[in-house]
Amino acid sequence: MPHIDGTYLLFGATFAIASRLSPRSIWPWLRDLIGLAFLWWWEPRSLLMLGSLSAGAWVGSRLRRRIPALSWLFLGLIGAAFVTVRISQRGQALDTLLAPAGFGFAVLRIVHWWVEQGRGGLPAHGPRQLFAWMIYFPTVLLGPVQRFEDWARWEGRHRWDAGDAALGLRRILYGYVRIVVLAFWLVGTVLPRWLLWLPASVAGAITATATLYLVFAGTSDIAIGLGRLGGQRVPENFDAPFLKTSLPAFWRAWHMTVTEWCRLYVFVPILARSRSVLLAAATAMAVFACWHELTLAYLAWGVLQALGLLAWYRLAPRQPSDDWRWRLVGWATTTGWILSSFWMLRVWPRGDQWFAR
Repeated sequence: MPHIDGTYLLFGATFAIASRLSPRSIWPWLRDLIGLAFLWWWEPRSLLMLGSLSAGAWVGSRLRRRIPALSWLFLGLIGAAFVTVRISQRGQALDTLLAPAGFGFAVLRIVHWWVEQGRGGLPAHGPRQLFAWMIYFPTVLLGPVQRFEDWARWEGRHRWDAGDAALGLRRILYGYVRIVVLAFWLVGTVLPRWLLWLPASVAGAITATATLYLVFAGTSDIAIGLGRLGGQRVPENFDAPFLKTSLPAFWRAWHMTVTEWCRLYVFVPILARSRSVLLAAATAMAVFACWHELTLAYLAWGVLQALGLLAWYRLAPRQPSDDWRWRLVGWATTTGWILSSFWMLRVWPRGDQWFAR
């Protein structure tokens, strides 16, 4: 991952110093230059992908005023491109061409922009601002998914603030502690020795889930911290999900910007048209799952999470008790469900699949 590479740290330091020393009128150009240079160093095809998405979306948004069918055609093309990229990710040669880094997050951002631009809900801006948002250095590869209107608002208010800088440096430190100390050392080296008494698949599910959470939460911390150094308010992405006492609360706290995207652009539209909570929830969670990995295993995992959410809403008390015993039961049930679902992903047979792993 890029965040533990020395060159990435150099880019991060350059980003922070340029934000502090550059005049307000020059900072946007330096910020964009840092984003361009980083992508060129890390993976030039990602830069090509982001430029193509930005240009295509901008030109399409001008044309759809005269050709309304372009609204759905563009979303269909983005969906087809996403499926093609995910299918290509099977370790074959095609993967090196069709799977640029950061593609999943770029798709979420551009769909958000396209829908909200069509609704007229975005502030006035030009193509340079759209591209600058797409290549924004702190979030370009691994999120979080910052809404365009929020990014544009803070861009216009950019100024150096010592308090923000202190908070930003603290979050960056938290992020590296989560990744290097907790994920790589504690979970990767120490925890497996403590779990030798468990079946290998169960122990593997626990360590894989913990590593996944710590690495993604750590990268989100780093993005939030760099954003603070640059005058932005990058949204929170995790809110201690494994301390939650209900399944709905867990999913409101896990990968929050992606689950919120699924709620706004999948769950709500399908619910409005079908009036079926089951169909809307199953589709939203299936999209969330397949955004991570396009396999039957992840698709089944997503539908299973939707069924778990519906069951929780049907069976859980309307007024949750504050009694610590009920909260402990809720926490144990929620954590057990999540770990069991990740265990299912690990043991699902994958030998002869045509789809991506």
